[in-house]
Amino acid sequence: MPTHMAVKLLLLMMLALALAGCGDRMAPEQRVELARDLLERGDAPTAVIHLKNVLQQDPSNLEARVLLGSASLRTGDYDSAAKEYLRALDLGASPDDIRRPLVEALVRAGAVDEALRYSDPAEAGDDPEVSLWRAVALTRVGRMQEARTLLEALDSPAELRQRAQVAIARIELTVRNPDEALEILAPLGEALAADPDYWEVLAHALLQAGQPDDAVNAFRRAAGLVVDPLGGQTFMLRSGEAEALLAAGRLEEARAVATALHAQEGRHPVANYLMARVALQSGNAADALAHAQSTLAVQPDSAAANMIAGAASLSLGQVPQAERFLERAIASEPGNLAARKLLAQTRLGLQSPARALEALGPALDGGDSSVVALAGLAAARAGDRDGAVEMLRGQLARTPEDDELRSMLAITLMSAGRTDEALAELAHIDAAEGVLRQRADLIRI
Repeated sequence: MPTHMAVKLLLLMMLALALAGCGDRMAPEQRVELARDLLERGDAPTAVIHLKNVLQQDPSNLEARVLLGSASLRTGDYDSAAKEYLRALDLGASPDDIRRPLVEALVRAGAVDEALRYSDPAEAGDDPEVSLWRAVALTRVGRMQEARTLLEALDSPAELRQRAQVAIARIELTVRNPDEALEILAPLGEALAADPDYWEVLAHALLQAGQPDDAVNAFRRAAGLVVDPLGGQTFMLRSGEAEALLAAGRLEEARAVATALHAQEGRHPVANYLMARVALQSGNAADALAHAQSTLAVQPDSAAANMIAGAASLSLGQVPQAERFLERAIASEPGNLAARKLLAQTRLGLQSPARALEALGPALDGGDSSVVALAGLAAARAGDRDGAVEMLRGQLARTPEDDELRSMLAITLMSAGRTDEALAELAHIDAAEGVLRQRADLIRI
């Protein structure tokens, strides 16, 4: 049996449809009032229909234009909401009357520069809601400290303070501090249990922190809560779910999500990127390369897609092509350590150790043992064994417990004819069974 609320909603929808069928018999003022009532009752999609009918007859109807902005914002159609509010300003609306929803719509639609313009304190004052969305816009353009200062000042009411904390957690994620973000989010779970933004930020924090299974659940919670008739936000949340599934090693579940997204939007770069990742992890390098190239056709500077294309090309034996893709990945994202290491390995395969060392150079100061080990190998192959020894010893001074790196140092010393030093290094390695076999093998070199 339908519930009382369901019956009321059904009657309301039937009334709206009946009135919509009246066509010209409804005056514009009646349609606007009906739309306002529908918005109050939570039926924004039907309100949109009536308001568009009014504006089709009279594009200069300011009241209908503002209400259409509000209805579009509630349905998650942020591009349309921003456009309607801006048109309302052109028609003479006062910015102060619509500033809060205008700035939110602009930020959510990605129009960050305009959001910063309309949220400028010199014009907008110190409205807390506007300050919140200005902080989000500042984050998008990399002005993190300004954003943090604004957010930390938002201490009341409680609901606004909690949303500000979520925004601060998002800032922490942009600088790769997932543990800090999780600490900020931890006390907010109960109060923001119905907030999709909270669950989205939590999902990304969990994924960065190496908790992919929990991230999967958080992405699913966000997708279940978001108001998104157009499907764009849900699409991105499901893509995050697929990323988390891949990180958790749940390949078949990830394949199912990626395939569904690709069926929904076959040309979308994110859908193709996910299909490329699934294919690569499945050992299908040809499909991985094809999907990565579909992503690059839309986003040629995507470091992630260039990296997958490079790895797939390597698997297919197309080494020069792999080198080109990986060079583009680094050009787009110079700090991409994985791309630098893969490029170095590719150049070593091309018998170009000096160029392999060049690829690793900017990353050598980061203290990553795997980078130093690869650089040591490249230097040794380039004939600079003493330079390789110096690099490896420098890293061992920072990580003396790294037996694998110490073994590599011993090999390099032996190749340079410095056997006594090599044996001295081997003596420092914990004598586990596998290490003892490795030590014996080294001594026989």
